[in-house]
Amino acid sequence: MEHSILKGLLNKDFYEATKAKCKEDLFTKDLRKIKQVIDNAIENYQSDLDVDEIKALFFTANPTLTTSQKHQFDLHFQKIKACKPMNLQVANDVLSNLNRQHVGELVANLGFQYVNGVVTSLEPLKDIIENYNDDFLPQTRVDFFDNDLDSLVTAADSDTKWKLNIQTLHNAIPGLNNGMLFVIGARSNVGKSSFHATLCASPHGWAEQGANILVLCNEEHPRRVASRYMTAATGMTLQQIKDNKQQAHYLYDPIKNNIKFVDATGKTMAWAESVIKNYKPDIVVMDIGSKFSDEGASTNNHEALKANAIYARNIDKTYGCLVVYCTQLSAEAEGKIVLSQAMIEGSKTGLAGESDLMILIARNPPMNDQTEDDRMRHLNIVKNKISGVHNIINCEFDYQTGQYTS
Repeated sequence: MEHSILKGLLNKDFYEATKAKCKEDLFTKDLRKIKQVIDNAIENYQSDLDVDEIKALFFTANPTLTTSQKHQFDLHFQKIKACKPMNLQVANDVLSNLNRQHVGELVANLGFQYVNGVVTSLEPLKDIIENYNDDFLPQTRVDFFDNDLDSLVTAADSDTKWKLNIQTLHNAIPGLNNGMLFVIGARSNVGKSSFHATLCASPHGWAEQGANILVLCNEEHPRRVASRYMTAATGMTLQQIKDNKQQAHYLYDPIKNNIKFVDATGKTMAWAESVIKNYKPDIVVMDIGSKFSDEGASTNNHEALKANAIYARNIDKTYGCLVVYCTQLSAEAEGKIVLSQAMIEGSKTGLAGESDLMILIARNPPMNDQTEDDRMRHLNIVKNKISGVHNIINCEFDYQTGQYTS
């Protein structure tokens, strides 16, 4: 087989068509030397060659061969001359198979050396893949996206599937869709959880619109978050619900089965992905998203948070869900009404870069004579790939029911 391939290489067109796959280390030691002479001859003469010409070039280039060696090489040239050149398509397939076998041997040998401590790094594996990738990596087939005008217009309409039930916010952002990443940021105790509770559970919210919602809680106990959803859905305080359970059931029961709460304390993004893959929700709320880190990774590290955001983005694309990703803002945001992406705790641009929509929530700075919580909240739309609107939406926040209203 090797002799037949060498015979084919004497044809310049055959040589050019197979040279990428026809590597020297596929041949035995003696035939490798003949292959080197063929390589040089094709490069120098740029024409077809015959066996006698290669034989003459070989022996003149190796004048110190012993009589025994000359006899051995002469037998090789006789075999090359006697065999039929291999069909080009067959040769390509044979060379691909030989390359796969050779790569397998190289990888196995490297693994054996690594296990036995002969080598301490698998870095050579990278070189093996780069040298042989055309021969053993699968051929990638892709589906081209439909760019028909009518299809694009229809798709644009569907990008606003989940409407926002705060009217002033809806005026700026017509809605969100599955496959998007929506980031909510605020300082502690400003109302992040109540904000997503309003969007999910309040009248005309996502649950009422038919969304199946999964809330992953790793900051507060799921019971507390669920209670906030209950008060947001009913517009009643906890005491009012106790006093009038019939009314509360009437308002809450129609949407409660659309919302599931899970304790995610100490869990990773990989765990979150497995839950999402299993339950297939339309909307996933990660509260707090940045705490779904890999084991041992710092949630305040920029690179760790960026990787975390990319993971969340991959989840929404892979499983076709809207991901609502809650995060903390740094001390720089304290007491400020106008907020920016740079105020996200532990992040420079990584989280913002992955998001489709980012809303940062501010409240008024406390006054010296203030006796109760300020009800005004300022929704800073700092990134908006949906409608392009960037401004501040002022809302009223009822801290007893957890509802945001225009």
